[in-house]
Amino acid sequence: METILLLLLVVAVIIIIVQATSKKKTSTPFTPSKSTVNQSQSSTYQLGDSQGAGEYEMGFEEFTLTGIHIPNRKKYILDNCQQEDKVEFIVEKNNPVNPLAIAVNHKGKLIGYIGDDDLDHAHDFINYEHEGLITSIDYDGDHLTVDVELGYIIPAKKKKPKKVKSPSTSNVTPEDFMIWKSNEVPSEFLKPQKDLEDKSHFFYGKKVCISGQLSIFPYRAELAKHLWELGADVQVNVGKTCGILIAGDGVGPSKLQRAQEYGVEIMKEVELSEKLNGFKSKYI
Repeated sequence: METILLLLLVVAVIIIIVQATSKKKTSTPFTPSKSTVNQSQSSTYQLGDSQGAGEYEMGFEEFTLTGIHIPNRKKYILDNCQQEDKVEFIVEKNNPVNPLAIAVNHKGKLIGYIGDDDLDHAHDFINYEHEGLITSIDYDGDHLTVDVELGYIIPAKKKKPKKVKSPSTSNVTPEDFMIWKSNEVPSEFLKPQKDLEDKSHFFYGKKVCISGQLSIFPYRAELAKHLWELGADVQVNVGKTCGILIAGDGVGPSKLQRAQEYGVEIMKEVELSEKLNGFKSKYI
């Protein structure tokens, strides 16, 4: 009798082990691996499983947005956006400046772009299932910084897409690419030309500083180049020797204050357009 009970007990244990093993094989379709850059352990959102069961690589990439200081956009961010809000990443293939541009939308409203230096890296992951959120909003009363996170999952059996390179088109030269890539004025345009044959233009020989967002020249470096070609002495700061401050929307208050203190002429966009005979950016 004892032998029979012992056999029944052994059989019961075997059945329990088999059932436990079977459950273990069918649970947890994702196997997270180490994130490649800036993995976040505090993300509250969850990525869905649109690829079916299997092992996945999961990771998080963080980017600092550009183009957030346009006045209306900046106001929207400060009034409506909060940390942990979800955002969407939209590839703007028809963007007139850069066909690789990735816009970031909050509730359908454009709040900024992935920086040009990060575009190739962002394209490595954006074609996979992904979600985004705002990780931080930092505003000191003047300068605004917004960081966003792109969370992604990659099926283990699928290869990562090849890196996307900036396309070479007939109307975009390497010099043009440099101009729109940064809102900084390249150093080569900060040294005035002194051997121009035509010295008749209004801006020739004048010290000019550019500040704020201009609708006819969305990229400051492009305007700086054009003024340089006309013989202007392009400046990055308003000083005692500065002659003209070209003031767009959101012009820095400190520059306006210095311009008033030093008696610098403040030129608005309408007057600038007149002085340039209606010339405007080729990117609008």
